[in-house]
Amino acid sequence: MSGLAVAAAVLLGLAWVWYFARWDRNPEPPPRLFATFAAGGLSVLPAALLESPARGWAATGGFWPAATALLWVGAIEELAKGVAAYALALRTRDADESVDVFIYLAAVALGFAAVENLVYLRAWGGPALPLRGVVTSLAHVSFSSWLARGWAQGRAGLGFLLAVVTHGLYNALLFRGGLFVPGALGVVAAGLGVLFTGLRRRGPASS
Repeated sequence: MSGLAVAAAVLLGLAWVWYFARWDRNPEPPPRLFATFAAGGLSVLPAALLESPARGWAATGGFWPAATALLWVGAIEELAKGVAAYALALRTRDADESVDVFIYLAAVALGFAAVENLVYLRAWGGPALPLRGVVTSLAHVSFSSWLARGWAQGRAGLGFLLAVVTHGLYNALLFRGGLFVPGALGVVAAGLGVLFTGLRRRGPASS
């Protein structure tokens, strides 16, 4: 994998971070935004280790093993992103507004997606990067937006549950392919609707 490919994946992610951060009337400190993005990327490593049992479940065939595997993957990845966001940003004074929660969770999701894109780039080559840079990045942001809304409203548990369910549903629909793909994109669109609603609102974070 070339250094140019790595730089492209990272810059794509940071471009999205910059875009979402612009919605904040009281801009977040760039060093913290970058650190949160980096933490999201690093969280791919423990997530990959914890996801490994799911490969065996999916390989056994059948609906329930596959569904369990998809939900497990969703739960692990959303937990990894949530822990990274909490450790680097959500527990600090910088995340004092509702909009801040959405921005920091978007940053962590984009870091996660950037590293995931590099993994797929190594497997599928350069042509896959532009499409994945948009779709995968926005998908991860959309899942994390449910957690952001829950956190901002003082219902982090419910937000996490919705993030896991939408992540698993997206993976299931995408896995089926064909006519199910628009459904997967609809899941992403719903999460992005939550995100942009959260970015427009002002007020203190409840959690």
